[in-house]
Parts: sequence; structure tokens; C-alpha cells
Amino acid sequence: ISERKAAEEALKRAHEELEARVEERTKELSKEIEERKLAEEKLKESEAKLQSILDNTATIIYVKDLEGNYLFVNKRFEAIFGLTMKGLKGKTDYDIFPSHIANNFRDNDLKVLEAKAPMEFDETALLDDELHSYISIKFPLNDNDGKPYAVCGISTDITDRKLAEEELQKSRKKMRNLALHLQKIQEDEKGRIARDIHDDLGQILTAADFDLAYIAKRLSPDQGELLEKTVGVSKLLRGSIDTIRRISSELRPTILDDLGLMAAMEWQAEECHNHTGIICELSFEREIKVDDRDLSTAFFRALQEALTNVARHAKATRVEATFKEIDKKLVLEVKDNGKGIKTDDITDRNSFGLSGMKERFYPFSGTVEINGVEGVGTTIKISVPL
Repeated sequence: ISERKAAEEALKRAHEELEARVEERTKELSKEIEERKLAEEKLKESEAKLQSILDNTATIIYVKDLEGNYLFVNKRFEAIFGLTMKGLKGKTDYDIFPSHIANNFRDNDLKVLEAKAPMEFDETALLDDELHSYISIKFPLNDNDGKPYAVCGISTDITDRKLAEEELQKSRKKMRNLALHLQKIQEDEKGRIARDIHDDLGQILTAADFDLAYIAKRLSPDQGELLEKTVGVSKLLRGSIDTIRRISSELRPTILDDLGLMAAMEWQAEECHNHTGIICELSFEREIKVDDRDLSTAFFRALQEALTNVARHAKATRVEATFKEIDKKLVLEVKDNGKGIKTDDITDRNSFGLSGMKERFYPFSGTVEINGVEGVGTTIKISVPL
């Protein structure tokens, strides 16, 4: 009997323990179910928020599998291209766009899958029989093993911006062409004025000086006061002749047209040394003939402007200039040992001398590089393809 009671007691305890475990597990399951429901609600809420963002964004968003089949598009995609997600399932770009556009989309998708990284592309799509420009960010979507299973794209219509940029480029080109045209007119006018001053006014003053000298020779010794006057006037005339020559040379040196660019450069370097005391060394690889009058003028003016900047701003004692033909390019390089131009001065739009130098070589597809090192000096390098 005692054994029976003991067995009953053991059975009772086991039953009670089992009930307690069942109750505990039931509570745990209820808690897990509650947590799962809460997680599902949060997931649904998060998905709803994400869907709302995707559907209300102004950009086009889409997902395609590895074969290019559409898996998802947002409302913007549907509205722009007049398609629905239901109608797009199982379709590729080749079912929607002309082949040349679809080819471009597919090529870009494959590049992203190959790179396994986000990439940016300029793309075009046909919309209402007009090409629209898009900037597209594309990136791979990876599974838990890190393998890509799809490509996601976010495309923004930049057609209006592109058109505005094109109009701006056209406007800039017109302004640049106008500036270059005015520059050419200015050079031609300078040349004409220089010739008129040198040939006409210079000859008149020279003739007047000869006549005055003729008169002075015929004055008697007792006409000393008058002779003194003629000598004074003759000095004034010769000074005026020198001034005319200087102005004429500054407007447009006749040596540039008569003897060519290299001779004009040598003259300019010598003039710089004579007026400023700065040592100006000019070297040529060999005799270089520039037949294009406008290009010849551009190189001469560039050297002139560079030497003027050195004299005014660089606080230099020495300038080295070289003019060579390198790799089928004409290259003018001017280096000084001055204080070195600052980056802000190079990029300053109000620096008309430097910006004007760059504009001069635009018609010749030339480049102008300006670099400065504080305490070392400034280097200007101009390259023009032959």
C-alpha cells in the first residue's frame, strides 16, 4: 500500500509539474505570438512607409532580376511610361523601349552586376516621342549569401537641366566668339593706328625736324637766341618721335608683322629688361615659324601679358621663357622667381589678364596652365596643338 501511495504521489507531482510546464510554455507561446504579431505590424508599417516613399518620390525606381525581367516599379514609373506593375511582370526593357535604348539599359545593368557595386549612368528614354535625359544610380541587390539576385535603379529626369546647360553653353559660345571677334577687331585697329602714327605722324615730325635743322644751319651767329629756340624745338620733336615709336610699338610692334613671332618675342623680352631691370632670358629650341597671324598675335600677347604681370605683381628678379615644339604642340612656358601666385588669384574671375590669356587660345584648342609656389615663383604654360 505504501508503494502504491508513493507511486500516486509521484504521479501527482509529475502531473502538476507537467501542467506547470504546459502553462509556462503556453505563456511563452502567447508572448512569442504577441511579439510576432507586433513585429509583423511593424514590418507592415515599415513596408507601408517605404511603399509610400517609393510611390510619392519624383524619381523613377525599378528592380529587375538577373535576366532583366521587371520585379518592381514605383508609381512614378507607371505614371511616366503609362504601364502598371501587373502588366510589367515578366517583361524586359526590350518589350517597352526601342532596341537601341533597351541595349543601353541592359549594358549598364550588366556593368553593375559585374562590378558588384553602385554605378552612375547618363541614360535616355523615349517619352511622348521625345528623348528625355536621365541620371541613373544603379546597384545590385544581394541575397543572404552576398550573391546578387537583382538590379535596382533610381533614375531622375534631368532633361530640363540638360536643355538649360545646352542653352548656357550656346550662350557662352556666342559670348566667347563675340569677345574673340572684338579682340581681333581690336588687334586690327591697333595695327592700323600704329601704322598711321608711325608712317604718317612720325614722318611729318621727322620732316619737321629736318626742316628745323636746315633752318638752324642757316642762322647767323648773332641770332643765338633764335638758334637756341630751334635746338629746343628740335629736342621736343625728337622726343615726340621717340614717344610715337614707343606708342606704335606698344599698340602693335611692326617687328611682329615684318620679322615674325620669334623676333617680336626677343624684342619684348629686351624691352621688359630695359624698362624694369628684370633679367629676361628667352630661349628657342629652333626656328619656329607661325604662319597663322592670329595665333602669332596670341602667343606674343601672352608673353607680353606674362611679363607685365611679373613686373607688376611677382617681385621677381629673373624670368625664363621658352618657346618650343613638343609632341606636335607649340609650347610657351614662362617662369619667374617671384613670390608665387596664389590659387585664389588664379581662379579669380575678375583677373581679366589671366582669363583673357585663356580666352585668346580657345579658338586654337589651346590650354593655359598657371601654377604658383609661394616663395618660389609662378609658371605659365601654354600649349597649342599643331
